[in-house]
Amino acid sequence: MDKIREKIEKILLERGFSKDDLNLEDVNVNKVAGFVVSETFTDMPDMERQDYIWRIFDEKLSVEDRLRIVAIITLSPDEVEAYAD
Repeated sequence: MDKIREKIEKILLERGFSKDDLNLEDVNVNKVAGFVVSETFTDMPDMERQDYIWRIFDEKLSVEDRLRIVAIITLSPDEVEAYAD
């Protein structure tokens, strides 16, 4: 069985995100949490970002797999840079 992290990475890469955009970690037993940092999210409200990501998950993952996602934080590169300062 594929780990949920690997499934999510594959799905997001297929949707045009790059490997550098993804910072996902296995959590506990077959759960995942992490960040997606992408220019796609620049000037996009937080809820719209989450809706964007979750529409992809709803389309590509089973309910069981979606329940294994602890949290996915969506950020623009500018936000990451601002938090680093």
